[in-house]
Amino acid sequence: MVFDPHSGLVYNETIIPSRAATCRCKAANSSDGRALSKKRINARGVRSMQDMLLFHLARNLDALTVEAVQASPPRLVEKLWRIIRGRCLDSVRIWQIFLQSSIAHQVPEVKFWTWGCKACFSTRLPATLRAAESPSLLWLTHLTILNPQTKPEDLVKVPQLTNVCSIRVMVSRRPELGFTDRVFRSWADAATTEGAFRCLQALLVQFPAGSVPVDHSHITHRSLTYLHRFPALELFALFDPWLEDRCVRAGKRVGNFISGRGRFSDYIRAANGNLRPLNAEMSDFWPEILQWYTESACHRSWGQPVSNSDQYSSDPDSLTPESPAELFLDVHRTTRPVYPHPKDVVAFERDWTPWVPTQSEVEPLMKPGEMRKPSGEPSAKKMKLNSTKAGAMDELLGGF
Repeated sequence: MVFDPHSGLVYNETIIPSRAATCRCKAANSSDGRALSKKRINARGVRSMQDMLLFHLARNLDALTVEAVQASPPRLVEKLWRIIRGRCLDSVRIWQIFLQSSIAHQVPEVKFWTWGCKACFSTRLPATLRAAESPSLLWLTHLTILNPQTKPEDLVKVPQLTNVCSIRVMVSRRPELGFTDRVFRSWADAATTEGAFRCLQALLVQFPAGSVPVDHSHITHRSLTYLHRFPALELFALFDPWLEDRCVRAGKRVGNFISGRGRFSDYIRAANGNLRPLNAEMSDFWPEILQWYTESACHRSWGQPVSNSDQYSSDPDSLTPESPAELFLDVHRTTRPVYPHPKDVVAFERDWTPWVPTQSEVEPLMKPGEMRKPSGEPSAKKMKLNSTKAGAMDELLGGF
């Protein structure tokens, strides 16, 4: 049992194995700590006491506390951190402890935990979601699912992630796999009926490179009609999309969702870092989103030439490797490598422009049979509205 003095929570930390049945990558597997005894240690003198203390701490990481690490000499803490990193013994709690130690400058501010193996294509999305729900995560989470072979029955479990801040998901060329309109509709229904995605601010949809499939009706403009169901969503971005041009004309106001009918406006982006979302709170988020996309695109190009992995069978041994699903915890980071920006980006941003009802929108709120002047204004003696509907309009327009 672990007690967090800051939040007052008592919880169990579960370590999920990173090796799937078909995984053959030793680098992705965690050590159980038994290899510590193989290292040669000093039998006499002060050094023997230091070695004994180091191995005792390494074998009892579950009981390690911030106070114990802060009270230890920096060189001892540094050696302990090297042992933990060298044998893959670090976890969310251990990383959080060492961020508050005397060697915090050596601890990465952004920590990646990856379940699965690039070489073996062993993505484990359900295991990732269980880890993300852990009480150890006291901050917002960014979830990336760049595996086009991910099954829809796994994607519909994403609403279980309660503290997700942004989601980047991959579209597959095969309609039965990857992110589709049906998956997005299930997410929207969960946000409406179950209160899911309360912290979701950005949803990024990445389309495969290459030619557009003839039949790509599994991801269409219908997804745009679900945007208003996410309470905190600020940005819905499509990278190299397959949508028709008539659906994403530059500067076009997306209909039927302002205050329930049009809170989002779409723009075809040139993908440069100077473009900013409309909301001031999101002003620093847009360059980060472009950077995430370009990093993933460049990493894919380093590994191998572009190929259509969806043409292969579902056998893990015959699949072309792709980026596994990864969960990273984003603490502030000042620098990122710079890559070329993507070519085509369509961004749908929440529009906070006040909604002023038009005449056609006001008419249903007036009494039936009410007369109007030729100019369209109601006659003087018919100006009185139904008290209930008038009150609703006053409440709606009171802040403008």
